Amino acid sequence: MKKIVFGISRFVYGGAEFMLKELILNLDKELFDIYVITKYGDNGTEIERVLKENNIKIIYSNSKRRFSLEFLFKCYQELSRIKPDIIHTHLGIIIYFLPYIYLNKCKSFHTVHNIPKKEGKKIYKFFYRKKVKPIGISETIAQMIREFYNIKYRIPVIYNPVNLSKFKEIVPAKYDNMITLIIVARLYPQKNHKLLLEAFSQVIKENVQLKIVGDGPMKNELIEYASNLGISKKVEFLGQRDDIPYLLKSSDIFVLSSLWEGLPLSVLEAMAAGLPIISTDVGGVRDIVKDNGILVENGNAEKLCEVIIKLIDDSTLRGEMGKKSLEYAKLYDSSVMAKKHTELYLCP
Repeated sequence: MKKIVFGISRFVYGGAEFMLKELILNLDKELFDIYVITKYGDNGTEIERVLKENNIKIIYSNSKRRFSLEFLFKCYQELSRIKPDIIHTHLGIIIYFLPYIYLNKCKSFHTVHNIPKKEGKKIYKFFYRKKVKPIGISETIAQMIREFYNIKYRIPVIYNPVNLSKFKEIVPAKYDNMITLIIVARLYPQKNHKLLLEAFSQVIKENVQLKIVGDGPMKNELIEYASNLGISKKVEFLGQRDDIPYLLKSSDIFVLSSLWEGLPLSVLEAMAAGLPIISTDVGGVRDIVKDNGILVENGNAEKLCEVIIKLIDDSTLRGEMGKKSLEYAKLYDSSVMAKKHTELYLCP
């Protein structure tokens, strides 16, 4: 049995955290003895609850600082105690694992969840010397990694997962002719909700509503922005929700307006719900949105409005794109992702 340690800063509701949860739950426990090291404390999320119910060992550190020497030493101590065969890090926590990786022999991987320039160049030398092998979450992101870090060797690509089983039993009823647009994204500048609200304000149709799912520091600002645009009655801020599959399957069109992305889980879940996708053309989105949706130029509210109206007016096109989304989603099931990681971990 191989000992594997996963590193992630904390378990909040995000794509990287969900991906790690799905990976851990779908790995063969007869092949791997699994540990997770986090920099911060227990957030009490659904992700943590599920992992604990499956007897996954989570080591919390309760760090309070952005950079913590105390956690650096604790991380090294925990790794020395566990003596892992494999280390797999996610997001910024990798810098705390580097001393152990440098001084000890083990397989080490780091999944680049965003565009590489957001990850920074701190790990360049470790990638370059192959002490840590990067994993791209799409072909586009893998190419960006090669270019940003000047890497010549092949980078493995393992797409983010979607748990298809969560969507199979949900059959929501629709009682009216209302067309519902939905976005599932944290209320952060990266997601550029203002662009979507601006575009939506130009959609002069009575039978259309927008549901915004997610929470974050921009909530009050976005509510005020919607009010200033005169669309408050047609926009619903739902906050953080645990019934995402139901909300998606109750909607008609998924929209994402991000400034940058790696490979957003929200798009994969919308595909699993059988929705047509409208998204800004950023990061790895183009790798999964083809004839199942429409990509628009980043920051172009006029074009975003145009394609929203196009799908509102054409129910046949919405249906065709939705069927394609569901078909493509099957390629990204969590079991497929876990199998590919297993092959990577066990390869000579």
